[in-house]
Parts: sequence; structure tokens; C-alpha cells
Amino acid sequence: MAIVARVLFVPYSVAGHVGPMLPVAAELSARGEQVWMLAGGAFAEAIRERGATPVPLTAVPDVYVPDRLLGPGGLRYARGRMRRPRINRRAAAELHTTLLGTRPDLVVLDPMIGWADRVATRAGVRSVLLSTTFAATGTALAEVSRLPAAVHRLRPMVRRVERDGRLVLAHTVPGLQPGHAKGIEVVGPLLGSLDEHARREDRLLFVSPGTVFARGRRFFHDISGAFAGTDWRVLIATGHLDPASLGPLPPHVHAVRHVPQRTVLRRATVFLTHGGMNSTLEAVAAGVPMIFAPRSAEQRYLARRWADRRAGVLLTAPREARHTAERLVADPGVPPAIDYWRAELAARDGARRAADLIAAAIPGRTSAGRAR
Repeated sequence: MAIVARVLFVPYSVAGHVGPMLPVAAELSARGEQVWMLAGGAFAEAIRERGATPVPLTAVPDVYVPDRLLGPGGLRYARGRMRRPRINRRAAAELHTTLLGTRPDLVVLDPMIGWADRVATRAGVRSVLLSTTFAATGTALAEVSRLPAAVHRLRPMVRRVERDGRLVLAHTVPGLQPGHAKGIEVVGPLLGSLDEHARREDRLLFVSPGTVFARGRRFFHDISGAFAGTDWRVLIATGHLDPASLGPLPPHVHAVRHVPQRTVLRRATVFLTHGGMNSTLEAVAAGVPMIFAPRSAEQRYLARRWADRRAGVLLTAPREARHTAERLVADPGVPPAIDYWRAELAARDGARRAADLIAAAIPGRTSAGRAR
């Protein structure tokens, strides 16, 4: 007879990190396990919808990187960094209280949050890491940054990922996990069910810089200007930037702070993206080619890998966005490439695979996830 296990998920409390954990929590909950997730209150409804119990985390950092550190938003970024240690201490105390209340058999941690790893280790609770992008091993970061692996192995996150005997799950697919190492399980896309093809709107460009790395007015203005007087429709998700600050826009260009990304991707012709793991997997799952405007080393790496697979192209400058989009939709090799990689994603049930591995890691379970 199966024994109900108690599993606590502790993501980095931002949308791009909570999102990939939700399908895994839903899969475990559907199997009859008791599942909690410690995250900001904004995610409580989404957690409940997956059959898990939300535990509100009140100590949530301001996750924001401005377009330019010395430009608008630089002061906000500096204040956020200064407040981070105090917020992390509060979050650690909240996790400690949660562990006492839920007494989980296993904790699933985001490798980005060292305070959670320290609390779980001190409490003697077994933990598994679930990376919402590729796993950050020393060899992985060496390939991404082109610096020696020895340099990266000094980083606390790398030491967490490379701890002997630790199971690390990566929300990615083969070919996007650099420097594959022992203990890393590439589970596939953690998107839940893949979107069915929808009726495409002719020549609709969707622009989104992601939820962490902000873009300034000039970036959006240059893109808007590039499509002035064309038959393209442009939908811009400005994220941290107030859309009103852009001033008047052409009638076929619309700007809002946030949109339901997967819903929009079902109708988009082209996606101009920062190139994060979630966004690129969602675009390919929806069958949408991409234009990449990356900000971080991780995003630049993923943009190159997807470009190599003909799923998108790199943007040289925002003012070149229209010409880049025109070349992309005119390339006869792009649609079959997108279809091929979409089929690859559809063949991998990432949430089920991750749940299988987590269940097997629960003390007292066999590899099939049953009681011994």
C-alpha cells in the first residue's frame, strides 16, 4: 500500500521560477501526495489550482535589473540589493516555521536561494534541487561564460548544485544543458500540457523583455518606430516600465505592462524575447519563431543554441526589428525547424519525469515511488 508523502516546494518567489514548479506540484498532488509550496501571496491561487497548499511567504525581494545601472531604475536596483540580506533572513525564518508546521519528507528547492538550502540542511530534511533553467554546474557556466570552470566552482550556487549525492533536476532539454555532469537529470519542459496550434494573426509581433531584466523607453520606441507604416501589428509587454511613459504610439502598436504570455503566443507570428528558458520553451511549444534580444550570459547562450536550431535569430539593434522579422518569416527553413523542435518538446513529459524522480528520492520509496 502506498504511503502518502509530504513534499514542500520552495521556489525563488518570482513568476519565472514559480511557474515551472507548478506542473510538478500538480503531478505529485494528483498521485495523492501531500504538497505545499512556500511562495509570495500573488501565487496562492495558481498553487491551489494545481492541488497544492500555498504557504504565504511575506519576505519577497524586489527582483529587478534596470536597462542601465547608471540610468533610470539604478537607485531602485541598488536599494533592492542592499535590502536583500535582511529579506533573506526573514524568508529563512519563515521557511523554518513552515518546516516545523508541515514536517515534510522532502523539500524541493530552487538552487538560486541559498538561505533555503541552509535551513533545510540544518533541519536535517532531505532536499532535491529543481533548476528552472539549465543546471549551473561549474562546467556548464564555463561553457556559457567561456571562463575556466575552476572560477565558477567558487560560487555558492555551483557548490549547492555539485554537492555529492545531490539530485538536481533541470527544466530544459538535451542540447540546452551545457557541460552535462553527474547527478543532473534533464527532465524536459515543465510547461504542463503543450498548447495546440491556434489560428495565427497575420503578421503579429509579440515583444516581451521578461519579468526580471527591464528595458527602457528607447528600446520600445525603436521597435515601435521600426514598424511604423507597415502592416504588422505589434503587442508590447513593457514589464517594469509604465506603458504610459512611452507616449503616443502608432495605431497598430499596443503597449501594456503584462499579458498572459502563452495565450498571446498561440496567436503570434513572431516573438521578440530576452531568451530566457521559460520564454523560449513556451515559444517553441506554441510553434512561434523568435527574435532574441538577450541581456544575461544565460540568455545569450540559449539564444545561440536556438538560433543554431533555426528556431530564431539574434537581433542586432531594436531599430532593425522589422527587417529581422521580415527575414525570419520569409525563411523557408524556419517552419519545419520549429515543427521539429515542437515535436521534440511534445515527446517529453517533463512534469511526469520530474515527479517520478522526486517520488523516488522520498525516504522509504522505491524507484517506482511506492513504499518499501
